[in-house]
Amino acid sequence: MINETDVILFPTDTVYGIGVKPNKEALNKLYEIKKRDRNKKIVALVSSKEKAYEILEENTLVYNIIDKCFPGELTIISKANVNFLEKLGYSDDIGVRMPSNDIALKIIEDAGGILMTSSANLSGENAAIRLEDVSSQIINNVDIVIKNDNGLSGTSSSIYKIIENEIFEVRKGNFKIDNIEKIKEETFEK
Repeated sequence: MINETDVILFPTDTVYGIGVKPNKEALNKLYEIKKRDRNKKIVALVSSKEKAYEILEENTLVYNIIDKCFPGELTIISKANVNFLEKLGYSDDIGVRMPSNDIALKIIEDAGGILMTSSANLSGENAAIRLEDVSSQIINNVDIVIKNDNGLSGTSSSIYKIIENEIFEVRKGNFKIDNIEKIKEETFEK
């Protein structure tokens, strides 16, 4: 079981990630280990669609995308629930993703259903799909390491930001914008 300030290194469905429970102290540890700019937010990986709905403010388009596209290699950035943001010291929005890897989902569920997660690499370096490729600087500073090199795609998730009902592509990945645009059309033709 992951403690409140533990940092865990684990496989997602795309690359290895490092994650912490959603609180400021743990998040600070993650930023320090990654040597990440504190202005760059960390994504919330969730174990269920319901956890995603808890984190994000209600938005019909966002909820429809989550309902039809989670789990998978898709991160949605949208306006977040104020109570959740206060735990992190963030403001306004957050990225949310539900991986399609049973090991990752079990780890996230055991941690309470939400892990603030980033790829397990020092900022600016490539993400790892094998544990042996994770920097020793990261491995030596995390509290828990879970190894399973099977089934990682090696491609970081697609990221789409949704502001009200507008969709913006932030990062290309395996999940195509056409799929999101189709859900938008379906949502608003009703």
